[in-house]
Amino acid sequence: MLTRTNLLGESSADAHGTGVWTPGAFTPPNNSLLVIFVLAGESAGSSTDVGATLSVSGGGWTYTPQITIDDTTYWASGLRVFTAPVGIGASMQLTFDCGTYNIHKYRVVVVAYEGYETDTPVGAMASGWPGVTDGAETLALSASPASDSEVVAAIATTSVAASNSVVVGTGWTEQYQVTGAAEYGGLQAQTRTGSTSTSVGWDDVSTDAGGLYENLRAAIEIKAAAGGGGPTNHYLESIEIR
Repeated sequence: MLTRTNLLGESSADAHGTGVWTPGAFTPPNNSLLVIFVLAGESAGSSTDVGATLSVSGGGWTYTPQITIDDTTYWASGLRVFTAPVGIGASMQLTFDCGTYNIHKYRVVVVAYEGYETDTPVGAMASGWPGVTDGAETLALSASPASDSEVVAAIATTSVAASNSVVVGTGWTEQYQVTGAAEYGGLQAQTRTGSTSTSVGWDDVSTDAGGLYENLRAAIEIKAAAGGGGPTNHYLESIEIR
């Protein structure tokens, strides 16, 4: 059975700078797949490869970039999705780096899946930007997900106001809403199980009065091991949600 454990949702301090960022520690389950959504937003400029430059390390695992979005407008930013198979889980921290870029804000969401298809864990994917500045937003997955898979999606918002909250899409379950400073409004993550629809949606990308400059969004299907049954959801420390 495919089981998700929520591990981390965190934001760096404002005006982070050029050094590496190491958020808080967590312990992934044994024999699980880490799925990481990380946003890096530049303090100024319109660079073309913030996302492509963004790297991750930690725990001794091998991280594979699955989706990379580079936003070159306003203060440039990048959203990147990584996966990494875990053997024996132990307390660990991730370290993120964006080279010489002067990063105003990092934000990260980390979940882990047990009971996943180890040979080909990732199925359909989708990404998009700049997107709408208010109201509903969508993505279309590259293929129909299996009904026993889980699709996990995240949207990073660049907010006009001091912070921004996103309204979860109908039929989806919100897992994280990481909000913070003005230019980089937030990182929201949501999941959906038991559906073969290619549609990924958010009911409202901006609940603040000022709206958004733009949004960056990504979605990825995590496939269940053959004969494993549908997903089961857990919070950190693997407490089952029923």
